[in-house]
Amino acid sequence: MLLFINLFFSLTHISAQEPISNDTLLHRLWKQTQLYPQEKVYAGTDRSVYVAGDTVRFRVQVVNFISHQPEGFSRYAYTELFKGDSLVQRVKVRGDSSGVIAGYIPLDKYLDQGIYQLRAYTRYSAFQKNPSVFTRQLLVLSHYDLNQSDLNFTESNYNSGYKSNEEIHDFRVSIYPEGGQSVEGALSRFTFEAVGSTGYGEEVSGYIVNSRNDTILQFNTIHDGMGEFSFIPLQGEEYQAICVNKYGREKVVNLPTAVGGSFALRVDANNEVFKVSLINNSIPADAADRFQLLVVQRGFPLYAKSWNGDAVIFPKNAFREGVLHFLLLDKGSILSERPVFVFKEEVSIELIKHNSSRMEVELRDKNGKQLNGAFSTFFTGVDELFADTNNTIQTELLLTTDLNGKIRNPGWYFHKSGSPEVIEAIDLLVQIHGSRRYNIESAIQGEYDEPEVLPEVTMQVSGSVQNRKGKGLQDCIVTLAAPGEGLIEQTVTSTEGRFTFTGLDVPENTRLIVSARTVKGKENINIILDEDSLWFEDVPFPNTTNTGLFISNFEAGQLIDYRNKTLKRLADDEAIRHIFLEEIEVSAPGKTYRTEYEQQASKVIVEDRIEQSGLQDLRTILRALGGVIWINKKDDRSGSGLWDPVLVLDGTPVYDIESIDYLINYLPVETIGQIDIIKGAHAVGYFDGKQNMIIAVSTKRGGYRTINYEKTNTGYLTPMGYQIPIDYDPPSDTAVNVVIEGVTLEGETFRCHSSVAN
Repeated sequence: MLLFINLFFSLTHISAQEPISNDTLLHRLWKQTQLYPQEKVYAGTDRSVYVAGDTVRFRVQVVNFISHQPEGFSRYAYTELFKGDSLVQRVKVRGDSSGVIAGYIPLDKYLDQGIYQLRAYTRYSAFQKNPSVFTRQLLVLSHYDLNQSDLNFTESNYNSGYKSNEEIHDFRVSIYPEGGQSVEGALSRFTFEAVGSTGYGEEVSGYIVNSRNDTILQFNTIHDGMGEFSFIPLQGEEYQAICVNKYGREKVVNLPTAVGGSFALRVDANNEVFKVSLINNSIPADAADRFQLLVVQRGFPLYAKSWNGDAVIFPKNAFREGVLHFLLLDKGSILSERPVFVFKEEVSIELIKHNSSRMEVELRDKNGKQLNGAFSTFFTGVDELFADTNNTIQTELLLTTDLNGKIRNPGWYFHKSGSPEVIEAIDLLVQIHGSRRYNIESAIQGEYDEPEVLPEVTMQVSGSVQNRKGKGLQDCIVTLAAPGEGLIEQTVTSTEGRFTFTGLDVPENTRLIVSARTVKGKENINIILDEDSLWFEDVPFPNTTNTGLFISNFEAGQLIDYRNKTLKRLADDEAIRHIFLEEIEVSAPGKTYRTEYEQQASKVIVEDRIEQSGLQDLRTILRALGGVIWINKKDDRSGSGLWDPVLVLDGTPVYDIESIDYLINYLPVETIGQIDIIKGAHAVGYFDGKQNMIIAVSTKRGGYRTINYEKTNTGYLTPMGYQIPIDYDPPSDTAVNVVIEGVTLEGETFRCHSSVAN
């Protein structure tokens, strides 16, 4: 047996070293994307600066990671507001067929001033192998007692704790050879990144020395602490980079050791093409039989060919915008990788005004062709536009989700996307921070990743039914109902006593009732509902976070002026609302229900009314104050069963006749706090779902019960339902700012804003 095992692994190893055909390679990588489709999530807001008491309006776009199309994986998205590590509010929003999910977060007037994080994700995207959790910073100004000194949002605001000058002036430098290998005896290109103690890019200059301390070349940073240099590493030599920052601090960094007989990819680009070549000092004679050039974008394979090392030209317009990966394979193993970035032409926007309440939007490409797609639109007053140009749909879908680490000021790369400066800088960025979405090495060998959490397309309620000893009961009938929503469902338990209701779709604040009974109708069983809120604790915070660069651009006077205008608008809106409330006879605040049955009750008898009546038993109270004549089945000579309500005591239904007779005639009246009478359709869904009337008696102690009335076969829960949308009227300023961002049907992203007069 041992000989067989050793032989098996030996054969497996030999097989893994054999070249894989180009078609097989493409098929396996394609299959991986089909087995594990992934999502990207982006959330746009109408502004980036708010005043406590205002409302944050947002739209979440959930797209396929590869195509950037809303392909309907997840129906629900979650949006949260955090202050530091503390959750302020969480809402669940439901998507429509366009894939755009709209929602809102009202800000409490007493909310502390400061910088908050808006976080958006789906349950599926949050638990992908490479999670997609979007975050952006929002500045909330105080509703009361604004202190101007608190509006100095500088770099130091984002780095807590005391730091000495030694710490402040410190920095680190990382050096990366192009293609991942420093090739001995061949011209090799290196990128580097210098980062200061604050996390921002550090401007440095320096020089390369060999083991004899001879200076080989000098270098400087180009953008945000990044730069590059090239030279030919010699056999047996060791090289160091001597780096100096603006404070005169010096760092010595060892360069990666050059490897003899190694290979690395080199990419040169102009406005039209990518030229892919091989960095080497000698190409093996069997290169065409060993080497393959592979091109993937967002995990999807686009090109795979055997390669002898000669330069290959790829037109840029053959690829979609975003990060692209060239890979060199040697018999199926990755030898070298070189990421690049593809820019596309900007989409133009044309706003056509029809009247005061209608606006037509047209999107066109550079050739004037009209484009279709999914997009979100935000309208703000011309004096209220605080558009975050640092985190946009382009920076999120095209850049940060395909990179590792913290990307500082990602919006800069799209402000002048066609300029040579940006093209050079973004090439450095993707070389330093580039990452792959899928485990390509495993997929090449036919070993695939599959999702552990599936997309959330409906809500579900689950739990178990057990006997008094804790054993799961099979074939119990479980009923789920939402009184007032017209929802009632039934299922049966599995062999382990488990049950699950799927296909649910209920709005927020919907109260569900779940009850169980055996096949024989017995109810002396336990129902245990699963908790659904615990998974939120495991949602990761994203690595790429906005460092406050956009917010730090605002001046204190500008923010104070904006706050004062917002407070005036909120006060005007509040006054207008009072006028309309009086006209349509809507009272505020909203009613608070004292019992769980009061909202559905057609008749409510409160404690004061019971005391004032002077009546001495429950039967008389029901007849005199509730209009209900109680007749039990044993006394109903006609057999009509018209008056056979369910008596509920402190949430527990009482079914045996003797107990009912006792309570109807002898329950101490002074212990009754409230009586709720539910009739007709509103009673459907409670307990077994067949009653036409419920008499719910709540005692002052909230627990007038003995072991005879203990109910364990019924459970209540209010799941996190979807947020009910509200109408939003665009501002009535003489001119408004319009921000539109989204994806076209071809998967190209766009973002543009313009002002239009009313």
